[in-house]
Amino acid sequence: MLKFKINVNHILVFIMTWDAYFKRIIEDELSKEKIQVATDLTVGKLPLKIDLVIKILDFTGVKFEILPIILKKLKKDNIFEFKSARDHAKGRDISKLIGYVGLYCDQNNINILEMKDITAWYISAQKPRFIDKLKFEYITKGLYYFDFYFPIYLLVINELKITEQNIPLLLFSSGLKLRKSLEFLIDNKKLKNFLNVAYFLYPKEVSKLFIERELTEEEFTNNIRYAVEKLGIEKVIEAVGLEKVIEAVGLGKVIKAVGLEKVIEEVGLERLVETIGINRLEKIIKEIKEKNSKNSK
Repeated sequence: MLKFKINVNHILVFIMTWDAYFKRIIEDELSKEKIQVATDLTVGKLPLKIDLVIKILDFTGVKFEILPIILKKLKKDNIFEFKSARDHAKGRDISKLIGYVGLYCDQNNINILEMKDITAWYISAQKPRFIDKLKFEYITKGLYYFDFYFPIYLLVINELKITEQNIPLLLFSSGLKLRKSLEFLIDNKKLKNFLNVAYFLYPKEVSKLFIERELTEEEFTNNIRYAVEKLGIEKVIEAVGLEKVIEAVGLGKVIKAVGLEKVIEEVGLERLVETIGINRLEKIIKEIKEKNSKNSK
């Protein structure tokens, strides 16, 4: 049975990873031929950033198999604001979202009459208290609507049904809904990549499920490989430690990504030699020197 040791000293890293994965998952699922996805889009002169922008150039042939609760409501330009379970949702967030839409329109020469081709989305893990006060209308389970110059949708992740189509969003649910969603992932082999994501968002919870189901070392290692591909080596090193990443993707890739000095600084020269051997280390150093020599010519 595989035993997991959870490093609980990287809470801030996991919070940043949480946000990054949300945007990356949406990019991966929606980036099709006629759909443009942008994250952290700067608008205006201040460092204001929209969480996510989805722009559909042509609706012809666009399939709505994944995340239909969102895709079927999209128009030409779609602005998203995302609040995790760790964020406190406030009524003025909707005012800010409307402001982002205005700045986006200014930046893209969209006049007020053309706003009919825009949607604004507020996605929240938990149901905000301001829904009733701001008179959002119920559309379907998890989805609410406010009629403005452009449609404003409020999506509550915790209210969504646990289905394959909703899993990209349910990864960002909370409480019992999250627990059931993780169990659904474990039991559904077709969603393996999302389980990999879930491990880095919720290492403690997923590790318990891994242990309960006696998953293999290879499956654990694949989680790290997937995370490296999605987030980059440096962020994964911060989250799980350098040695785990070396085990998963190999020392050569790690050195190439972050540099030999970084690796030595993190694990220590003596420990590095113990791990890979002096001969292998000398070979790597020689290859780096040769490469640097060629690049300098």
